[in-house]
Amino acid sequence: MKRKHKNLIQLGILAILSLLVILSLFIRDISWPEKAERRVEISVIVRESDSSIWSEARQGMAKAAADYGVELRFLALGESNSVSEQTELIRQEIKNGADGLVVVPAQTEALEVIVKDNPKIPVVTMESSLEGACISVMPDNVWVGEQLAAAIEEDFSEGHVLLVDAAPGSSGIRARLEAAEESLTEKGFTVLRCGADFTVETIEGVDAVIFPEPESAVHALQLLDQNGKTSSLYVAGTEERILAGLEYGVIRGVVAWSGYGVGYQAVEQAASAVLGKELSEPVVESVLVRKEEMYEIENQKILFPIGH
Repeated sequence: MKRKHKNLIQLGILAILSLLVILSLFIRDISWPEKAERRVEISVIVRESDSSIWSEARQGMAKAAADYGVELRFLALGESNSVSEQTELIRQEIKNGADGLVVVPAQTEALEVIVKDNPKIPVVTMESSLEGACISVMPDNVWVGEQLAAAIEEDFSEGHVLLVDAAPGSSGIRARLEAAEESLTEKGFTVLRCGADFTVETIEGVDAVIFPEPESAVHALQLLDQNGKTSSLYVAGTEERILAGLEYGVIRGVVAWSGYGVGYQAVEQAASAVLGKELSEPVVESVLVRKEEMYEIENQKILFPIGH
């Protein structure tokens, strides 16, 4: 009886050991989830007060944030192009622990000082290049200005052209305007300039108006609509109201690029810089679009990228 009992115990032990061996082999093949890494925090700070100007870019940013595990903070200014407000916001975001920044500089020189003071915080810029930034995601600003001028030169043989400089601190906007002015002057046009304080009379008193960015163009469209006036506007950059103006014929030419693509690449590059990964050269293709060309397949991919 004792021997039988002892044999049963030995068989039980062998069974348990065999089960443990089988389980150990099975467990080794299981992929256990790794401990979640801390999400990268990136702050996006634009130079405008109207954040809807960047609505398409924000969709691209959101997609990149989801793809790269980024927590985004998007901040607009209380007053467009306020250098002091933007500088304070950037310093506050750095103090609050932002791992990286995506910035549309209100004033290039002011941001260069911050970048120099905080060399460990990767900065990616949009619209303007910046000394000390990791990389800049933007169209060829000189080409943009030249294309705006070329559109006017095609529509008019001579006349007065107004260049609206609503962002005097932006080196990217400056490059667009300088390129347009040089081309127009060479062709014999009279070139005038104004700031963000233009009136409907200012716009109406010339043959054509160049807006090197969307925000001031949207303001002009509102002024013209409120006063029942029209004009010949040429704009760099797009958003819904700009496309509506192009379709109605008030805007006669738009130099467009994918805002979605710019937003995606900006966050992608910032996340890569924070994680110590190699950065790739951004690709931002631009095209001059007229009303009759809006719905061509290639232009739709730029003007309406979400559905394409």
